[in-house]
Amino acid sequence: MSNGPILLGLDASTGRCSVALMHDGAVIERASSEGLGHSAILLTLTEAVLAEAGLSRGALDAIVCTRGPGAFTGVRITVGVAQGLAMGLDLPVVVLSSLQVVAETALSRQDAGSQDGFLVLQDARMQEVYGGFYRLGSGAPATTQLVGEEWVGPAQLPALPAGRWAGVGSAFAEHPDLQSASGLVSADQGVIPSMAAAMPLAARRFADNDCTQPQYIEPTYLRNRVADIPRG
Repeated sequence: MSNGPILLGLDASTGRCSVALMHDGAVIERASSEGLGHSAILLTLTEAVLAEAGLSRGALDAIVCTRGPGAFTGVRITVGVAQGLAMGLDLPVVVLSSLQVVAETALSRQDAGSQDGFLVLQDARMQEVYGGFYRLGSGAPATTQLVGEEWVGPAQLPALPAGRWAGVGSAFAEHPDLQSASGLVSADQGVIPSMAAAMPLAARRFADNDCTQPQYIEPTYLRNRVADIPRG
């Protein structure tokens, strides 16, 4: 008998494919940058983690996927593959923000006592960033909670809520001036989103029945403009 739910997590919102399987309290993850968000890569990685655990797709209790924001093609592929798997297996879907997955990844790598939360800034191109504040929540294991709403806007440091905030995300690499902005306790540009790190949050959401039927999943783009329009 399985100890806890068996969850399959999918993410290609940054172009990189990350697949994680939670089973018996352990997490198996496979990731690849080959093909950059190709749906076939997600499915290949899915079969790999299931084979390592000795499970079939029919053993799954739910699918977990990111909904964005992020690379438009990667977001669409992630949602599409999750919908296909969930509908074929008649499973619910736990939907996570791709920005919160970055925060959860940072939390898994850092001392949770050194800050109150994370300011996630991901590069959105066109001199803009996707952003969100994620405060450390209670419980064991600790997870993060969104403060306010996520946004897309100019590549600049927003006003910080009270507390000690660590900056994480690809925008700190694309816009180095953000690293020197005052107010943050640290800035880490090297946090690559990992579905393995987000599976405890997904398990908590599943336990709370915070699930969605696959046909109702809506990608989050935060903006409709996907490219600069030439003038003249």
